[in-house]
Amino acid sequence: GMDDDLSGLQRQIIAASFNLVRDRESYEEDVWEENVVSVALNQERLREQVETLGQRIVNRGITGADESFQRIAETLPVAVEGMNESVDSLRALNPQGAMAPQQRSLRQLQKAEETYERFVSQEQQQQGGGGGGRQGQGPNAEDLADLFELETEALRNQYETVQRSQQESADEAVDEALEKLRELARRQEQELERQRRRAAAQQGQQQGGGGGQSARELAEEAEEAARQLERLSREAGQRQLEEVARELQQVADAMRRSAAQGGNAGVAEAQSALRRLRDARDQVEGVQNERLQRDLDDARQRVEELARQQEDVENRMEAMRQADRASQSQEDRINAIKTEMAEEVGDLLAKLDQLAATARHDGAEGAEELEEASATIRDTQLRERLLYSRGLVGRAGQEEFAEAFENQTAQAIRSLRNRLEEADEAIQGGAVADTESEALEAARDLARGLESMKRRLETGARTGGGGDRAANPDDQNAERAGGGGPWTFDPELIRQMRREGRVRLGEARALAELIERAGADPRELQAMINAMRALDRANTYDDPEEALRLQSELVEGIKQLEFQLRRLFGAEDDDQLLLYQSGDVPEEYRALVEEYYKELARSRGSGR
Repeated sequence: GMDDDLSGLQRQIIAASFNLVRDRESYEEDVWEENVVSVALNQERLREQVETLGQRIVNRGITGADESFQRIAETLPVAVEGMNESVDSLRALNPQGAMAPQQRSLRQLQKAEETYERFVSQEQQQQGGGGGGRQGQGPNAEDLADLFELETEALRNQYETVQRSQQESADEAVDEALEKLRELARRQEQELERQRRRAAAQQGQQQGGGGGQSARELAEEAEEAARQLERLSREAGQRQLEEVARELQQVADAMRRSAAQGGNAGVAEAQSALRRLRDARDQVEGVQNERLQRDLDDARQRVEELARQQEDVENRMEAMRQADRASQSQEDRINAIKTEMAEEVGDLLAKLDQLAATARHDGAEGAEELEEASATIRDTQLRERLLYSRGLVGRAGQEEFAEAFENQTAQAIRSLRNRLEEADEAIQGGAVADTESEALEAARDLARGLESMKRRLETGARTGGGGDRAANPDDQNAERAGGGGPWTFDPELIRQMRREGRVRLGEARALAELIERAGADPRELQAMINAMRALDRANTYDDPEEALRLQSELVEGIKQLEFQLRRLFGAEDDDQLLLYQSGDVPEEYRALVEEYYKELARSRGSGR
């Protein structure tokens, strides 16, 4: 049937016009105009298809077969008139003015579809009752039904092709954005190392502003990447990219603060920028990884449609065998379906080959199953089988052979469907493993961030006269016990700690979501999140000793959580110690950190 294809496409055009009017202020001028023109082109395509359908109904002289056909033939030109007005308004960059004629066209298309569906329902009821009231006009009525189906299926295929092309363009843009973020992350790592060296050289000297030109250049590039992702988010309708764009703006802000401050404060901002940049990169990688599942879902839907079409072919051929004679239109319709199916199988094979190659390259689960799906199409010669079987339609004396051949074709499609189900199961299993790995990495990053805050608090205490105290908390305790002078935190350090505390709190909440998605219980982390809220309160730092105690507890807590997650996710047998990256730990602390992790590993091995 018509399946609401015409009205469904017209509704999409109306929705696109409405969105362009509503979101006008959020678009750049050239992008908005380009989108309006795109909607106009879609309206023109639909208008041409509806116009062609109406003309063919009249030209075939079948409007007299049933009064329903006459009403349809009268309705379609009215829909075309509204579409003409819509195109004119869109070409004039006036989507607001296009919406009223678009609505009129929609109502006419819905009226035509309702008329057609009533006709189909009546035909089915008469056939079910064994009636023959339409014997004299049946062939013409069937011609029109087939005409509707052919035209609407052709239109649907045309739009699906356009949509797939647009999706591929969006995918390429995401790939380019991801490469840009990877490059920015590499350069920010280098910038962070340079700032660390400068900060070390300035120890004991009066620290001035950073003046880092390279950091400012990186900030500008991060902002440009944010604008590109924001635009892509609007065009592709991917809200996740909008979140990444906001994250990149915060990256750029941190880079500028790093360039302006210099010293240890600049290093802290550079670290924050790198951490956020990695988060943005990981989110875009997530969008890229979700593409495999999306494309597999699309492939499975296409195979389901092939199965439906094959069943339709078998039913039509059975009806032909039971009839005294088959009409040429029946044979033509079956052969048209087979041709369409063969083309779809060819396109599907190319897509599955591409998916398998991508999965294999990325080391993703499901690569082997996707390769087996492609092999199923080749081994069963499904495309060639569909093309060959056109010669069996309506051939006298070949009915049994044709029936057996169609059964084999249906079995080949079922085998293909089974292979894709196996690929889906493999990818779903891999997605769970990816979430677990992502949660472990997020826990490590959070531990690094909290450890960095703790170190800077330990080195940031000062006496009332401004002199730095020892970095070792035990030394500080000894001084206080021995009557050393009062010590407090520098106000600028407190501001930095509160700002970073908010960042760590956001990271902890994101980690809790990952843990829950992986099927684990996030309640232990939730208790830590409640404690972390104190990091953003100014009075937390009134008592330096209490602030250091809180930081120490948080660091130890997140490290213990990481090891619990490793055991839960089956990663406890990994012999590799998850030490901090060399650039994250100062040389004087590295031995202590390594010894800490070795001790934890020994404790785990002894079952403590």
